[in-house]
Amino acid sequence: MADVKVLVYHYRAEGHPVVRNGLAVITHQELTDILAADQTLQFSTKAIPHLTRSIDIYQSDLHTASQAAAEPAGTHPNDGSNVASVTFPVKVILGIIAGTHKEIYILSKKTS
Repeated sequence: MADVKVLVYHYRAEGHPVVRNGLAVITHQELTDILAADQTLQFSTKAIPHLTRSIDIYQSDLHTASQAAAEPAGTHPNDGSNVASVTFPVKVILGIIAGTHKEIYILSKKTS
């Protein structure tokens, strides 16, 4: 699994994205290393619709699986707010078309 490539977006990197340009294809092991090195980060995943060039990230997309399970949808008034729109570079779009990128890993600051 360490050699599996994943698409990672760093939300609100504040000038210091942990992945190049805030959006990159890295190995799963690199993602694990990033999370181990920076304990303030968490990750969530979002499915990428087939044949898409961009994706909208909503506040609710930043919740980890355990956070989403603990709090029902709509618990927070801003859960449906669009917090980012990510346009994919051509190389990533080709991966989406080929089926190699089916989800995006979203890195964000941990929430309580």
